[in-house]
Amino acid sequence: MQQAASAGVAEVQLGQLALTKSDNDAVKALAQRIVDDHTKANAQLKTIADSEQIALATPADAARDEAARLRALDGSAFDQA
Repeated sequence: MQQAASAGVAEVQLGQLALTKSDNDAVKALAQRIVDDHTKANAQLKTIADSEQIALATPADAARDEAARLRALDGSAFDQA
């Protein structure tokens, strides 16, 4: 559950980043789908974790590093990455 929660939060964050950084409509459409799907899955996981009294993790360092790298890019450079 911890790994799924961490990965799910990272996916939403990276998807939101793609929505703001990409110039490509296909990339933006995929990013929106990822955000929507993972937001729903994260909410379901949180419900289960709360019922079991399990605290969920935040994104791992690797995900934060990748997000920082991608934040520095725009447009086609972002899409290529």
